[in-house]
Amino acid sequence: MQTIVFSFSLIPAIVVMVISIASFSARFEPFARQMLAYDADLYANRIQTYLNYQFMELNRIRDNMDTRRQLSMDDTIGTNQTRAAYLASIHNQMTSHLARHPETQALYVEDKNRNIIAYQDPLYPGRSSHIVPLPLEEGTVHSRIVSSVITAPASSANDVYVFLGLPVVGDSGYQGSVFSVMELSYLRNLAQDDGMFSSTFRLVYDSYGSVVAVSGNGKNYWSVQDLDNRSNLSSKLAIVDMQEHPVGAIPFLLDGERSIGQYLYIPELGWTVFTSISTKDIMSPILDTIPVFILFTILFMVALILALNHISTLFGTPIQALIDGMEHVRRHDYRYHIEIESKYEFNAIVQAFNALMDHVAQDTEDLRRLNTELDTLTANLPGGLFKCSLADGLPFLLVSEPFVTLAGYPDKKTLINESNNSFLQTIHPDDRVSVEMVIRTASSGTMLGSFEYRNTNASGIQWISCSFKIPEVETKDIGLILFGMAVDTTAMHEAFEQVRTSDERYRIILEQTDEVIFEWSMVQKRFLFISREKNWIRMFGLPFPPQANLLTGDLYEMHPADRVRFEATLKELVELSLRSTRIEVRLTKMEAKGDKYIWTRFLLTSLFDNQGGVERVAGRIQDIHDEKVESLRLIGLSQTDSLTALMNRRGFQASVTRILEVADGSQNHHVLIMIDVDDFKTINDTHGHLFGDNVLTKIALHLKTTFRATDLFGRLGGDEFAVFLVNFPDREILIRKITELLANLRQDNLSCSIGIALYPEDGLSFTELYTSADRYLYSVKKQGKDGFAFSNSSRVG
Repeated sequence: MQTIVFSFSLIPAIVVMVISIASFSARFEPFARQMLAYDADLYANRIQTYLNYQFMELNRIRDNMDTRRQLSMDDTIGTNQTRAAYLASIHNQMTSHLARHPETQALYVEDKNRNIIAYQDPLYPGRSSHIVPLPLEEGTVHSRIVSSVITAPASSANDVYVFLGLPVVGDSGYQGSVFSVMELSYLRNLAQDDGMFSSTFRLVYDSYGSVVAVSGNGKNYWSVQDLDNRSNLSSKLAIVDMQEHPVGAIPFLLDGERSIGQYLYIPELGWTVFTSISTKDIMSPILDTIPVFILFTILFMVALILALNHISTLFGTPIQALIDGMEHVRRHDYRYHIEIESKYEFNAIVQAFNALMDHVAQDTEDLRRLNTELDTLTANLPGGLFKCSLADGLPFLLVSEPFVTLAGYPDKKTLINESNNSFLQTIHPDDRVSVEMVIRTASSGTMLGSFEYRNTNASGIQWISCSFKIPEVETKDIGLILFGMAVDTTAMHEAFEQVRTSDERYRIILEQTDEVIFEWSMVQKRFLFISREKNWIRMFGLPFPPQANLLTGDLYEMHPADRVRFEATLKELVELSLRSTRIEVRLTKMEAKGDKYIWTRFLLTSLFDNQGGVERVAGRIQDIHDEKVESLRLIGLSQTDSLTALMNRRGFQASVTRILEVADGSQNHHVLIMIDVDDFKTINDTHGHLFGDNVLTKIALHLKTTFRATDLFGRLGGDEFAVFLVNFPDREILIRKITELLANLRQDNLSCSIGIALYPEDGLSFTELYTSADRYLYSVKKQGKDGFAFSNSSRVG
C-alpha cells in the first residue's frame, strides 16, 4: 500500500517536474536567441566603432593640405623642390601614424592613375610599386573602402589584414587615394571575450567567406569552409541571401552537438557576424538539478510543495532578473548590474550579463571620446556647420564655432540672443525671401540644395554660400531638420565682378569687328559662345542657326564639295592635337535677289585639356568672297586650254589627283580615257592650222556631248585629249559610249585612237592610269587606228 501511495505520490512530482522543464525551456530559448542577437549586434558595433576610428585617423593624412597639393599638382606645375617638400610632409604624417597605431602595417598614397607616390611599409622598405586590391571602378568614387580579408605575407607576425582606403576628391574630381594595411588581431581578440555560456562560439567572415575573427583556437581557420570538419555551418550560411535577410537565426551542428546561432550582416563592410551556443548548455543547469530534484522528491515527499516552490524560486528569480536587465538595456541604461545571491542558478549567466554591460559601458565611453574628436575635426573645417528646424524662422538646433565666427558673433550665446535663435535673422532682409523659398522647395522635392546670402552682422558686404540637406525622416516633436554648411564666398564674388568687367571689355571689342567668332566644345558637341547676332546677319543674311554642328559642317548650307574637306580638316585637328589650322569653304548667304554661295575662311585654334587632348575649338570666320573669286579666276585661266575651253594638262592632272587621293578601291570605280586624233599632222599640212583648230574644237564638243557634265575633260597638248569618268563601273555602258563617240567623229570625217585605263585595276595614281591608258592607245595605233582598247580586251573599233 505504501508502494502504491508512493508511486501515486511520485507521479504528480514527475508531472510537475516535466511541466517545469518544458516551461523553462519555452521561456529560456527565446531569451537565449535574444541574447545571441544582442551579442552579435554588440560585436558588430564594436567592429564598426574600431574601423570608424581607423578611418578617422587615416583621414588626418588624406585631409593634410600637402597630400592634397601633391595629388592635385599637374606635371607642368611646381618644382622638384616643392614636390619633395610635399612628399616629406606626407612621409612624416605616415611615420607619426605608424608610431601611434601599431595595428597599421603599412600606409600608401596613390594618384588618380593608381601610381603610388608615397608609402611607409616596414615589411617591404625597398618597395617601388604595389598593386592595391581595392575595388576602384572607373568613374566611381566611394566615400571609403574596405577590401576583402587578405592573408598576411610570411614575414608578418599577424594572420590576416585588410586594406582601408579613403579617396581624395578635389575641384577637378577624383585625384587619388590614401589607404592603410591593417592587421586584425584586435578584432580576433574581441572574439575571445567571454560569452553568455561556456559554449559561446563567435565567427566573423567577409563576403568571400574569409575568416576575419573566430573564437577559440581559430588560427588555422582561414575560411568558413575550414570549419566543415566540425560543423555544417558553411552549408547553412551559403543558402542565406545576406542582402535580402541581413539578420536571422540558424540551427546547425557544431562538434556533433545541436546549436542555435544568430547572424548579423554589415552591408558597409560586406562582413557577417555570427554567434551561437550549444542547446546542451541551455538545458545543462536544469538537467544537473534533476537527480537532486528526484532524490529529494523520493526522500521528502511530504515536502513536495515546498521543494517545487524552492525550485521555482531558484530558477525564476535569476530569469526575472535577466529580463529586468534587458529592460534596462532597452532604455540604454548600460550601467545597470544584476544583484543576485550566488545560491541561485544561472549565476554564470548573470555574471556574463554584468560583464557584457561593462563592455557596453566602455564602448559608450569610447563613442563619446570619438564624438569629441569629431567635434574637434568639425571645428577645424574651412566652413561653419549648423542644424536648424524647418519651423517658422528656422530656429537653430546646433551651431559650430566656425559658423559663429562666420556669422560675425563673438560666441554662441550672443548669436542665439541677438538672432532670437533664428537662422533667418542672420540673413540680410533682402535675401531672406529667396533663401526661404529655396529651402521650402527642397523640402518638398529633392531634400537638398544650396543658396547664397549676405550676412547681416558683417561690417561690409559679406557673401556666404550654404549647401544643405534635409533628411526625409522627421524627428519627433521637431519635424524635418536642415543640416547645412556655410562658406565665406566674398572673395569669389569680387573675382566674379572682375571677370564681368573683363567680359564687358571683350564684348565691346567683339562689337567692333566684322568677323564672327565662336567657341565649340568637343565634349558637349555644341557651341559654347558665338558673336552677336548682327555680325552673323551682316555676313550671311540670317541669324546663327541654333542646331548648327561644327564637326559635320552643318552650318549655313555649306557647299557639298567643301563639306568633305571641312570634316577631314576638323578630324585632323582633333586626332593630331594640332595647335591651329585654317580652311576655305563656301557657305550660303541669304540676299533679297536670291541665295548664293560666298567664300569664307575658318581660322581654328585648339584649346587643350589636362591630358593634351583637344577640349574646345575657338574660331573666326572671315568673308573672303571677293578675293577668292578673283584668285579662282586667275587659277582657272592658268589651268584652262584657251582654244577648247577644256582643262589643260596641269589643271586636268591636278583635278584627277584630288579625286584619287580620297578614292577607295573597294567602293569607287573610275575610268581614264586617252584620245589621240589620227593623222592630225596631215590635216594641218593639207588644210591649214585654222582648219586644224576647228577640228580640235569639234572633238572637244563631241566629248562633252557624249559623256556626263560631272566628268572631267582635258586637252593635254596638241591633238591629245583625256576624259576622266567619276564612278563609272559598268563596262557595257562604257563600251557603248566609246562606240558612240567614234561614230559621231566618223560623221565629221575624223577618226581617233582611244586607250582606256580602269581604277583600281590599272593603277591607283594618275601616273599609273595615264601610263596604262597610253599603252592601250598605242596598241590601237599599231592595229590600224580608229578604235579603242582597255585591259582584258583585244582591239575594238
